[in-house]
Amino acid sequence: MIDQLIVSWSFAVSFFVVRKFEFSDVLRGHFLIYLGIYCVVSLTVFFAMRVHTGIIRYSNMHDFLRIFSAVLNVSILYWVLISFAVDNVYNVSVSEINAALFINFFISSTLLILLRIGAKGFFAAIRSTGNGESKDAVLIYGSDRTAILIKNAVESSTSLVVAGFIDRDRSRVDKYIEQKRVYHAKDIRYLQKTLKVKKLLVVTENLKTESEKDIVETCVELGIKVCTVPPSDQWVYGKLSMRQLQELKIEDLLQREPIVIQTTNILSQLSGKRILVTGAAGSIGSEIVRQVMTYYPEMVIMCDQAETPLHELQLEIEEAYPEICSKTFISSIQNRNRMKGLFEAYRPDIVFHAAAYKHVPMMENNPSEAILTNVLGTKNIADLAIDHDVDKFIMISTDKAVTPTTVMGASKRIAEIYTQSLNSVTTPGVRTKFITTRFGNVLGSNGSVIPRFRAQIDKGGPVT
Repeated sequence: MIDQLIVSWSFAVSFFVVRKFEFSDVLRGHFLIYLGIYCVVSLTVFFAMRVHTGIIRYSNMHDFLRIFSAVLNVSILYWVLISFAVDNVYNVSVSEINAALFINFFISSTLLILLRIGAKGFFAAIRSTGNGESKDAVLIYGSDRTAILIKNAVESSTSLVVAGFIDRDRSRVDKYIEQKRVYHAKDIRYLQKTLKVKKLLVVTENLKTESEKDIVETCVELGIKVCTVPPSDQWVYGKLSMRQLQELKIEDLLQREPIVIQTTNILSQLSGKRILVTGAAGSIGSEIVRQVMTYYPEMVIMCDQAETPLHELQLEIEEAYPEICSKTFISSIQNRNRMKGLFEAYRPDIVFHAAAYKHVPMMENNPSEAILTNVLGTKNIADLAIDHDVDKFIMISTDKAVTPTTVMGASKRIAEIYTQSLNSVTTPGVRTKFITTRFGNVLGSNGSVIPRFRAQIDKGGPVT
């Protein structure tokens, strides 16, 4: 209806302009008949071309071209009706109609497009200020089609805002792509100070040359987080999820090829086995699931109490590994009876125990939950592993458990002591092997934070 009001008003104004705003002469003539016919024609054409079905806030160039086509078709069809039907009855001045249609084409199409641009801009402004939270400014490395796709995905997030693109191609520097400026790579220091840039997004396949590695190292020195984005052909259902943005791995900065671990032993231990991962929806647990899948287990059971991230992980795994059986199980590890049902139903051979509360300040304020989950929850899973004759129990711990000074670290250390003590159990028939790995952060020589695993491997345990 808004579109019809605009085109009708535009036609009336165009007609008055042609008649030099002689209102009395115009209104004594057949103006209302001309306007009525135009409204019927425009309504029919716009409805047939489905101009009204586009969601305004997602309007793009294709929608603008469809508007031009619709207005042009209305003008042509209206001219045909006036020239061959109405002219014989009312003796219309075709030259005046032609001039009015010509003026109307530009006025109406311009107003229709401005309506969509204005609504789109208003929606973006409301969304950017609606939650009242400050957004992290990010730069995108590159200015090709993939970089534009990343920009569109990032702008759909409520926590990030694109500050611009970074490129070494001087033919693109200082140009604009979708209202975002392309900066030269040497401007990163300046951009951090002026635009308060927090992150740099880099497509994984762009980290192959020395020049790209130099940019990454500059960002690490400045404290800018570098996040890798998988190639577009690896996006889930063709769309980039914010969960696919991963912080840069240390091996991506190596000036040599990384040492490849012989995976024969790992393959023999995981292939064809039923594997349970607790805390599967978390950052560590989800990565364990992805890597375990590459060894073709018989089944992977993903257990977590967070339903939404667990569902997203399930969709990702089902698309990437459709041939491998994967199960999701929603439960808290505090619930022993519920977890007992999991072990009885799926009979896992190997357990990766990553479920835990790891947020240090939050656990200081909620110590009871840290004990119930990190200690009691771990005890539940470890005891059930023994009861159901699990081959290996791998506990994912933390560096905070080394001489702990916090509730979180102390709770994880208690859990470590308990699981490690189970290796000395001499109960006949118990063959479960308990292994503890510690995950933490270390500081590099330049002050950057480097994630790493530090594993405590029992004799005979897998080298990972």
